[in-house]
Amino acid sequence: MPWNRYNVLLFANDAGQARFSDKVLAARTDYVKDDGDFAWTLRKALVRALPRRVVDAIAAFLAKRKR
Repeated sequence: MPWNRYNVLLFANDAGQARFSDKVLAARTDYVKDDGDFAWTLRKALVRALPRRVVDAIAAFLAKRKR
């Protein structure tokens, strides 16, 4: 299960955007406000400091645990 399964944002390259409806394209934004509290900011900093393989392993473990 991918770590971004519950991501509320939709990321697409140019080829992917070409398949979007006009309604989806009208909602496009280049800026997303990071409005987290202190705990969220701390968590992001800790995760950012970890090697990618460790982050992926933790995400896979948590995804399996929630099934």
